[in-house]
Amino acid sequence: MNAAPATLPLTKSPQLDAGLGPALLEATELNTAVAEAPCAVPLRRRVTPSRHGIHPWRVTLFISNLANDGGAEVQSIDLARGLKSRGWDISVVSMSAPRNGGELLLSDGIPVHTLDAHGWDFARPMLGLARFLREERPHILHCHMSHAVLTARMARLLRRIPVVIGTLHGLKMYNVRGTGWRVRETLNGLTDWLSDVTTVVCGAAAEHYLSTGAISRDSLRLIPNGVSTDRFRFSPAVRQRVRTELGVNGEFVWLQVGRFQPVKDHHTMLRAFARVTAETPRSLLLLAGSGPLQGELEELAKGLGLGSRGRFLGARSDIPDLLAGADGCVLSSVCEALPMALLEAAATGVPCVTTDVGGTSDIVVHGVTGFLAPASNPEALSNAMLRLAALPVSSRAWMGEQARRHVTSRFGLNEVVGQWEQLYHEMLAKKEVRL
Repeated sequence: MNAAPATLPLTKSPQLDAGLGPALLEATELNTAVAEAPCAVPLRRRVTPSRHGIHPWRVTLFISNLANDGGAEVQSIDLARGLKSRGWDISVVSMSAPRNGGELLLSDGIPVHTLDAHGWDFARPMLGLARFLREERPHILHCHMSHAVLTARMARLLRRIPVVIGTLHGLKMYNVRGTGWRVRETLNGLTDWLSDVTTVVCGAAAEHYLSTGAISRDSLRLIPNGVSTDRFRFSPAVRQRVRTELGVNGEFVWLQVGRFQPVKDHHTMLRAFARVTAETPRSLLLLAGSGPLQGELEELAKGLGLGSRGRFLGARSDIPDLLAGADGCVLSSVCEALPMALLEAAATGVPCVTTDVGGTSDIVVHGVTGFLAPASNPEALSNAMLRLAALPVSSRAWMGEQARRHVTSRFGLNEVVGQWEQLYHEMLAKKEVRL
């Protein structure tokens, strides 16, 4: 097997050469001069200096939900903590009551506020956010996820906000059932003028939102998700411990991490794994997550005869350890942008098999760091899984090394936080914001 190139290029869609090409390429070029930081700060709170210097700017990160351990929530928390460590004056506002994510932020000295919103109510959170803005007067309001973005834009009609940045983490603005995105994207397009910048996490998302008119060409920026390569790294000792705890005795261990909801298409995953076990019985599938479809999926696994070879682990807080214990990571989604599950697996040095949707090919370089398969096709997904499992241990280790090198160079959290910092400074200067 030939050595991989030092820098693995992102896979570009053929549409980049079509009508959307110029706008997308322009957004990608701007990628190197952007910056992020989530969060807000209470009035009169003293700014703490750091080795990165003092940032007297008040920045509020506004997020739809801190109650779940989804990719957007994890990314927002990581960004808030990263910016706090660099001296930014930060606090967070969550539309719903935060849970474990809020505890992480508070432990870092980041204030967390909640608006106690329920469902897709706009009036209550909009008025609550407007009150918060009147009291705290942040210089930058950085919104994450579609509900928060639309709510902040409405609040801007009531209260002056120097800079408003919206981040759309998904490939589409869908709900947990994978529906409703057309209405949300229409609303986003109509209110686009109320944001100074709207960012997306991958080229495929940029293509989609430009094609539907959800984001204007002038306001679009592309900043990818970032992954902590310190937290997610391979450890032989952890691998041995986890496999012992799971009772693994020579089986090939697959891990899938994600909520049990329609867009993740676990049905295809389970059917693919049933085909895998028919050819390689010494295989084990670990499913880490929870969600509304769990009971239905457990029944399907039973009907497919997976038995103890398909284990539902529930929601887990030890994903880095589980990844260290896995031989391969698998994702079967029908719609993704830049999934954290794949970034975390690659950072741990675990080769991945994933459906080729959205920005997954930006992370998994086919034949180098893993394998791609078409969505909603159990046979194709199982063939890709069997192909990876059939490789010698040394070849899989090489793929894992290339995966970690790839995400470290393109999606390392420190680098991504730096891109957000650049965007913040750029927008503060452009809007001539003064202290």
